[in-house]
Amino acid sequence: VFRDVLRAVEERDFPTETIKFGPERMYIDCWVKKHTYDTFKEVLGSGMQYHLQSNEFLRNVFELGPPVMLDAAALKTMKISRFERFSGLSGVFASQSS
Repeated sequence: VFRDVLRAVEERDFPTETIKFGPERMYIDCWVKKHTYDTFKEVLGSGMQYHLQSNEFLRNVFELGPPVMLDAAALKTMKISRFERFSGLSGVFASQSS
């Protein structure tokens, strides 16, 4: 983190991050927003993306506006199947058991 801060100060540039959650994107373009995001992510863990999509308080903090309402067809296309989810992990388990 220190190197990132030092580089940003020396080069007067902040490395922008893009956070994807569902069909939306959030751009982290300053240190305050990065620190705020990292703090919430530490507290919420794997639920961060869900909360970015639906938690009005968190959406207000990051100025995302009201939650985006999706129809059932859009939600279905965003979800990955159980097979797709676990097929990516099979190689991980094989390499760990070797």
